[in-house]
Amino acid sequence: MSNDVPQVPVDPIPWLVSAKVVPPRKNSVLAERISILDRLSGHKERRATILEAPGGFGKSTLLALWRSRLLQAGDRVAWLTLCAEDTGGTLVTYLAYALHMAGLDVGDTGLLTNSNSVSDDYIYNLNLLIGALQKAGENVTLILDDVELVAEEEALQVLNVLCRHAPENLHLAVAFRRNPGLQLSNLLLDGAAIRLTAEEMRFSAEEVAEFFDHALSRADMQTVLDRTEGWPVALRLLKGGTAGGSGDIDRIRLFSGERGLAAEYFAEQVFSRLSEAEQSFLLDVSVLEWLEVPLIDAIRESSDARRILDTLSHLEGVIVSLDAQEETYRLHALFREFLLNSLQRDNIRHYMDLQRRAARVLAGRSRLLTALRHANQAGDNQLFGEILEQAGGIRIWLREGMTRILQAVRIMDDRVVQTFPRLAFLKCVVAMKAGHLRDAQVLFKQIEQQTDGFLRDREGGDDKALYQEHIFVRSTLAAYGCHTLSDELLSELLPENMDSPQDDAITLGHHKTLLCVANNQRADFARSWRFGKEAIEHFRQIGSVYGELFIDFHFGSICMVQGEPHDAAGHYARALKFARKHFPRDQGIQLVGDILTAELDLERNLVKRFKRKLNNIIQRLHGSEAWFDIYAAAYGVVAEVILEEEGFEDAQAFLREATERAEEQGLTKLSSYLAALRVSILLAEDNLEQARIHYEKSGLPTTPAAIFDLEGNSWREAEIIGCTYLQLQMSSGKFDTARDLARQFLSFAENRNLGRALARGLVLAAVLENAAGNREAALIYLGRAVKQIKYSEYVRPFVRFADQVGHLLPLLASETEDEELKIQAEKIATQLKISGETSETGQFFSHREMEILRGLDRGFQDKVIAKALNVTPHAVRYHLKNIYAKTNASNRIQALNKAKKMGAFSTPG
Repeated sequence: MSNDVPQVPVDPIPWLVSAKVVPPRKNSVLAERISILDRLSGHKERRATILEAPGGFGKSTLLALWRSRLLQAGDRVAWLTLCAEDTGGTLVTYLAYALHMAGLDVGDTGLLTNSNSVSDDYIYNLNLLIGALQKAGENVTLILDDVELVAEEEALQVLNVLCRHAPENLHLAVAFRRNPGLQLSNLLLDGAAIRLTAEEMRFSAEEVAEFFDHALSRADMQTVLDRTEGWPVALRLLKGGTAGGSGDIDRIRLFSGERGLAAEYFAEQVFSRLSEAEQSFLLDVSVLEWLEVPLIDAIRESSDARRILDTLSHLEGVIVSLDAQEETYRLHALFREFLLNSLQRDNIRHYMDLQRRAARVLAGRSRLLTALRHANQAGDNQLFGEILEQAGGIRIWLREGMTRILQAVRIMDDRVVQTFPRLAFLKCVVAMKAGHLRDAQVLFKQIEQQTDGFLRDREGGDDKALYQEHIFVRSTLAAYGCHTLSDELLSELLPENMDSPQDDAITLGHHKTLLCVANNQRADFARSWRFGKEAIEHFRQIGSVYGELFIDFHFGSICMVQGEPHDAAGHYARALKFARKHFPRDQGIQLVGDILTAELDLERNLVKRFKRKLNNIIQRLHGSEAWFDIYAAAYGVVAEVILEEEGFEDAQAFLREATERAEEQGLTKLSSYLAALRVSILLAEDNLEQARIHYEKSGLPTTPAAIFDLEGNSWREAEIIGCTYLQLQMSSGKFDTARDLARQFLSFAENRNLGRALARGLVLAAVLENAAGNREAALIYLGRAVKQIKYSEYVRPFVRFADQVGHLLPLLASETEDEELKIQAEKIATQLKISGETSETGQFFSHREMEILRGLDRGFQDKVIAKALNVTPHAVRYHLKNIYAKTNASNRIQALNKAKKMGAFSTPG
């Protein structure tokens, strides 16, 4: 079997360096390390081979020799040399490239296509690659060299995931001077790996003799052993520059150990023998990780790189050609270290100039992160800022998401931010995305002061770009800060001419997204939809899937509130599909999708489905990005589930904690929303006095005009406050005031096409009239509510108020002459019996209700049950009320007996 490369459809990826996936060319003076190679050849009995030794111990040479032996035996072998430039994403691509060059078919992964369809998530892509390896079935050895150079946390994560989840047909061989953080201890402890160290890689006396063709006397042999200590690089360099005589042996008497002797040897035996031009060349190129002729010529501002490299061909032990065409080279790590130290010591100014030139050249070749690292090495914050600003700055986020932004901010010096206010916006965005809203707000305020209100950029900067980009951040801060995007705020943020030909697609896409969100909040859905469609067109012009998927979330929320659940689910599913494909590691996007789909499932009372999405959802929310709609949906869903399953006290405690956090973050609008939620729970608990006090203390509006003002409130606020204030008036016995509010609420919902709010309002109106003793009016409202949810499937309002209106549904079904209404009413009545009150185990009663029923069965009173369950007696009475409703009972004994007949105690609880 040969390592034939399969004919996989691969688009050219311009940044791939083919030299990384082939070993260094074999030096003619290398020795065949037979004994060590024999140890390595038992690899099929283990999962990994580890070579760990300081530089110069021949790790790469050993691996190259072992690769040749494996290929001769017909094995598949892939090679990858790692470097400091490797990120999580590039490393996975290079792994795919290495396996492809070894003859493995990885075409189905799509990782070697130069296409926007390839996901930005490196772990997702790695899993695709692991799956392709498993599917191939062939045994493959993957050699990873120079692993110690891995600097990026994401790249290290890729290697650790590969170590943990490598398929059985993959053997990993890794070589490093020091372990950068690979988790290999379990493999060694389990006997699934062997580890060769420097001691085992030293040349023995027999190997030294063979290496020098047995031409050394015993005394010379001892001198070599004493001075080199079996260090392979010293032996290799010595043999390459000597004829093996005693005079040559004298030249190594300066060697005294592993550390420091390399520099002495390189200075005495290599560097000093070169011409001044060759020395200058090597010092210059030492700043580069990879030596490519065009890149060398560019940073040296010359055209002699090819010629000088040819004259240095005798140094193949320290200048390693990485491809057959001799287009790419690298310096031996020790030799490069020697050169860099020499350059920095003798001509620090020139060293800095070379780093600056490398940064500029690489930036021009779209190798942004590598360019930024060179600017950092030069200590040139000005150049760092200019490169990042010219690459797009905050527009990189708007165009492609957070991946490169996070890496750039991680290596950006704080002094860059002080000089480049537009780049400070990047830190604002990173803070917001991590849930640190206060930090983002503080930094934004500092930028405002530094730039005279975002009107004056740095000297030589772009005032217009500064102002435009401040709009991106300010609007995002407003959304994440739960502020209403009022006309006044929009007029401050957006230009009068929204389609100016001077604005680029990113700017226009962002502006239209802002208008989409603002009009969604104020329930002007036609305009919101139009601006969302226009935003998508702009994002597609630049291939921004990131911008487009958020529009789908907004479209889905519109469909949800309009009572179109299937369309809403379609938009959410599309956004999440994009997220999984392109940004599967972006937990913020996944969280947004989980929250919105849970809210939709709750309205349809799909209990099991939405509960699966609630795992740690609030904890995740506090460490991630969100805007008002997401906070409101999350807290609303979780509070309702806690109330249903745990009771009043837990629900109130949850909302108190949520309110404290909202106030700490300055989320005033969210605090008002949470206050309304707390009042509604107090009313469900029949705690009217506390509900009234809390409503007044929270400063919630008390007039229909203020409640339904969509310039100051969003439709979500109007919905929750309207429902809560209606219940408050009704519970206070103010039926006429409540009726007037109900009429205005229903008119508001109908006029704004708020299908969900209309369903809630109609059920509440039925509850109101039933409480007021007007059963005929209650049945009319109930009939309208039943018809409303026929299409929306939003049965949850009936579940919430099952105690008050559940008994009216059979009456409605028996009295109506509308056959469709009758069928629908009976259907809802049936759902109430087997609906959200049904637990995951199929019980009719919730877990808490079963605990209370067991207490009743033992003859305990409310206080005893409360103490046993660590809840208040009031909470026990609340759950008893639900049990009475479910069993159609009027007292405790009756409820217990009926529950037993219903099989409550037949299911283990």
